[in-house]
Amino acid sequence: MRRATTLSELIFTLCILGYVLILAGLSFSYKLDSRVFPQIIMATTIFFLILRLVSIFNPGLGRMLEPEAYVPDKSGVRPKAVKENTKRDMWLRELGAVLSVSLLMAAVFLLGMFPALVLFLFFFLKLYGRKKWATSIVFTLSVSALLYLLFVVVLKTRLDPGILFEMLQLT
Repeated sequence: MRRATTLSELIFTLCILGYVLILAGLSFSYKLDSRVFPQIIMATTIFFLILRLVSIFNPGLGRMLEPEAYVPDKSGVRPKAVKENTKRDMWLRELGAVLSVSLLMAAVFLLGMFPALVLFLFFFLKLYGRKKWATSIVFTLSVSALLYLLFVVVLKTRLDPGILFEMLQLT
């Protein structure tokens, strides 16, 4: 079994790793109590990106980490991806990603950070993940509660209320 790894996957992983390493280095300019949580997230991200790179270069480890990404060899024939995407499918996926992030940014501006993330997560699970209503609602509510507890209660951070809530003076 081999994985058909494209050069673009390798370049993308290296770019993300470089970007996260730069952010990790820049985070040392902040006070210790302000940088602990972001550095924990960055260390975890760096760990998984390095695992990804190792899995690209070491097929044995890669097979153990991502078994669904490997397809069987057929008598020396180069393995094909599990699902072939047409150029139209790729463009539609990229357009959907750009539109969803654009709508998220507009929702953050209008509704505020917390309501925008809740709506984005729900619609992402429902539309892209094609999850059932109950799964989408339960997962969205649990992640929302976790985000609220983490940022508002534990870190005592004031999340941006959004321009609509400021105009209505609900904050």
